[in-house]
Amino acid sequence: MNNNMNPEISIIIPIYNSEQYLSQCIESILSQTYINFELILIDDGSSDRSPDICDAYTRKDNRIKIIHKSNGGVSSARNIGINNAIGNWITFIDSDDWVNADYLYILVKAIDNNNMLVIQGVNRLLKNDDNSAIVDLGNHIFPSNSYYNLFSKMKLCNYGYAAAKLYNREIISQNNIRFDEDINHSEDLIFMLEYLLKIKTVKVISNSSYYYREYTPGLCSNITSYTSVLKFCKSITTLIERMGEKNINNYDFQELNNKLIVHSFKDFIFKNYIQKKKKSERLFILNKLKESELNIIEQYYKTNNKFMYYLFYLLAKRKNKSFDFISVILFKIYPLTRKISKKLF
Repeated sequence: MNNNMNPEISIIIPIYNSEQYLSQCIESILSQTYINFELILIDDGSSDRSPDICDAYTRKDNRIKIIHKSNGGVSSARNIGINNAIGNWITFIDSDDWVNADYLYILVKAIDNNNMLVIQGVNRLLKNDDNSAIVDLGNHIFPSNSYYNLFSKMKLCNYGYAAAKLYNREIISQNNIRFDEDINHSEDLIFMLEYLLKIKTVKVISNSSYYYREYTPGLCSNITSYTSVLKFCKSITTLIERMGEKNINNYDFQELNNKLIVHSFKDFIFKNYIQKKKKSERLFILNKLKESELNIIEQYYKTNNKFMYYLFYLLAKRKNKSFDFISVILFKIYPLTRKISKKLF
């Protein structure tokens, strides 16, 4: 392979204990019909064979860079990838996923200018690669401040994941846009919205050449901390206020703001009260919360959802044992958890 001094695209892959799927992921990239790229592998302190697999591939193709680091999480890994990227455009791929051979070609072909975000759909693999659900977003071109079209019509926030998108590296660098390493829930959505504020156009293409495994733990399986949830809520509120200054079609952000915040707290409850088996562990999380953090939640528990309202209230008032008891009954012990959660949320 000839030395690639000026790649058009930098592909960033954060890696943590992905030996089972890593070769398939990398091979799918090396099989691309569009070849003007660099591949940046960020080994985030893996304890399995992932580092050795990465090193072996760097010897096969000089478009591949490998960076080994101590474990710091997916946001830390992606940020290091951004700092080391030299391509004009950046796309993110998860180490347990893979892409079709035309993935990069389709993204590059969609570029109209440097001031845009390109988005395509994904194939969501639901179980052992046997069942898939294709997310086809259609073909659209919207101004970046046409928020009604983006958030109400297209429901962009439902597709805030880092994958299957093409970002302009210069815009990211000039505006110092990075993944927030203190948020381990929907940090990729925050990143996308930050970027959205700095561009002019969002182009959506009707293609789904990215294959996303939903059933693997992946890099994003850490339990969401309450502090992380609060920071997410504050970040979302701030971003929405900034977007309101550029709103061209009088989109009402209140419903979107409430939806994102309720979803964030729901994720916190599910992950902490299904995965944590011991009551002492759950209460330890709650008892560590600072008064300043608890005061913030009072901005968010006033919601039409009565169930979430009550749980938010208990958290804000430091009724930790009551919060824990109700959460465990509803989300851990009760045998119809999934049916109940669908009705509640």
